[in-house]
Amino acid sequence: MAVDFNACPPRAFVQAVGKEDAVRTALIEFDKDGSGMLSGEDFEAALRAAGMKFTRHQAISLKRRLDKDRSNTVPVHELLSLLGISDAPAAS
Repeated sequence: MAVDFNACPPRAFVQAVGKEDAVRTALIEFDKDGSGMLSGEDFEAALRAAGMKFTRHQAISLKRRLDKDRSNTVPVHELLSLLGISDAPAAS
């Protein structure tokens, strides 16, 4: 999957490399209702659970970039796509 480096903050992409499964798992686990959307608070908690380190300002900036409809939710598939991570885990 190609990564749009203009859309993806470099820090986010670099932190996701090698942690694809952890990032995917954390995002899915924090999507408590299975809607494919994360609240702002769950979004930040999922990033931390995946081992990604952001300042509060960086997390808010990333959330705003992904929350196009300003509903205070982040689509899981859009974040995965932005980071160059597929929705499905790699086959073992």
